[in-house]
Amino acid sequence: TAYEITYGDWSSDVCSSDLCDLKTPWFRLIGEHLENDRGELLDYWRVERSDSVIILPLYRQTWLLPPTVHRPGAGVATLDFPGGRALTDRPLAESALVILEREVQIPPDRVQTCTALNPGGWWINSSFSNQKLYGFVAEIDERIELTQKRSVLSIQSMIVNYC
Repeated sequence: TAYEITYGDWSSDVCSSDLCDLKTPWFRLIGEHLENDRGELLDYWRVERSDSVIILPLYRQTWLLPPTVHRPGAGVATLDFPGGRALTDRPLAESALVILEREVQIPPDRVQTCTALNPGGWWINSSFSNQKLYGFVAEIDERIELTQKRSVLSIQSMIVNYC
């Protein structure tokens, strides 16, 4: 039996007892039957997502972080480096600058350098996520004064508390 699924921007090419391919604006869900090394047919589900970018913004020897965000899955507010999905129509470094402006309100013209940590990306590959993660260090112009409240984490406290 095959099913056609559509809802707004969501669409599914086909869903059947053998395969499911659900495409949304945020992810693609794929259900497959795969044979293991013992010849057993297993249901295997995986999610494909757009590649992600994470930025480590450095300003006067301090890491700038967005305000804490409550994470329902963890049940606590967390400190996170700025990050998000890479823009498919722009270079990765430009995606990093767009995310940096969105999350910590630093405009691109205030970033002195935006250096890739891993130009080839790191694979994040599990049964629930298939994507690459790209990291950047963005050095913020030290001559500007930051006016908005941000979480900060000094490099010294990171070394003492986390290493």
